[in-house]
Amino acid sequence: MNESHEQTPGQSVSGEHTADAAYGSPDRSVAGDYHFALADTLKEAWIATHGNKLRILIALGVFMLVAIGFSLLSALVSLIFGAGPDQVTLMEALVNFPVNVASYGFNGVMTAGLIVIGARLSVGGKAGVHDLFRYLPAFLKALITQLLMTLMILLGLVLLVLPGIYLAIAYGFAIPLALERGLSPWEAMETSRKAVTHRWFAFLGLSLVCALLLMLSVLTLGIAYIWVLPLCVLAYGIAYRNLFGLPVDNDNAQL
Repeated sequence: MNESHEQTPGQSVSGEHTADAAYGSPDRSVAGDYHFALADTLKEAWIATHGNKLRILIALGVFMLVAIGFSLLSALVSLIFGAGPDQVTLMEALVNFPVNVASYGFNGVMTAGLIVIGARLSVGGKAGVHDLFRYLPAFLKALITQLLMTLMILLGLVLLVLPGIYLAIAYGFAIPLALERGLSPWEAMETSRKAVTHRWFAFLGLSLVCALLLMLSVLTLGIAYIWVLPLCVLAYGIAYRNLFGLPVDNDNAQL
């Protein structure tokens, strides 16, 4: 892939992102007018790993460090204000609440950034660890979208399990749609759900393949992660690109 395929940033007169005809758009994807085949996506992602592994691994490393940082902070709060492993004090809960909220919001921001990195690198575009925090100004929207998704998935799991599994896959692109495309949290969730539903089993296959590869990588003492992690990030970036178009090159998060 070369950079000549990359979308020219811009907006239509209605305020929506212009879409590269070679890729998808939210409206077309909701109608089922897009291409997504599991084998083709994995093949393209594998080719795109060449020359991009280090950038993706650095971004994933920062993602993990942030997550570990919040976990350590939460553990420190529990150590200071807790009464024991089986008891949670009121003060511990109150102090840990903003820590958990911040962790949840940052996870949404970085997830959107990671998918954008995968989408851009898949066409030879520029992307790096800074894109991980590109949508930090939309922190509140990321948090609300995460909470709504979790609530709906948990509700689905309570209702005979299968609806929850369906929503967990169908909402896979809700956060980048909310932050990168500027949709409201509910609109982003519904856009992702309606689009993914047309090829739901293929997206389930992508999730299962990545999960299986990640588990098998343990048998190589983690060495295979050097290839598997970038492959999965690029695969999801390619899927997002094919469904909703290339992310626009804009430093301002869509609030």
